[in-house]
Amino acid sequence: MDLESRTYFEPATGEIIRAMRSDADTLALNAPPGADFIEGIWSGQEYVIVDGVPVLRPPPTPDPGAAIEAARAAAVIPRPDFLLAAIAAGIIQPSDAGPAARGEIPPSLASVFEGLPPEVQLEAVVRWGAATMIERMNPILLALADAMDVGEAQLDGLFGI
Repeated sequence: MDLESRTYFEPATGEIIRAMRSDADTLALNAPPGADFIEGIWSGQEYVIVDGVPVLRPPPTPDPGAAIEAARAAAVIPRPDFLLAAIAAGIIQPSDAGPAARGEIPPSLASVFEGLPPEVQLEAVVRWGAATMIERMNPILLALADAMDVGEAQLDGLFGI
């Protein structure tokens, strides 16, 4: 029995449906409805069929929005580095460095903390006091940044994004 190899594809789009190796009768019986084929085995992950010829798929176009979101989700820095960056950016005062490094609410930001909803305020105080690492996407940090009019780009800068 002679074996043949065929790659079946959607004629309108060139998308590969299935590649098979078998005898001609079995290939004909198992052909996907409406599909066309070319000889040989071609991977649908790597190729599309254009005018009956396998053509390498172009690499996916990177989504800059997805890349920045992934960088933000992964960004975590030690609290001392965060504080130094926030002081350098003028977000908190140098006089707040000591209390903030000890886990206390920086005095110049007390009114910002007090302006948060009570449940967020309590969580912010507890989490800040216990934190050794600061996450870029921490909801408390985002709430504080919003309350202080710290924009996304400025916040990204604190984390080296």
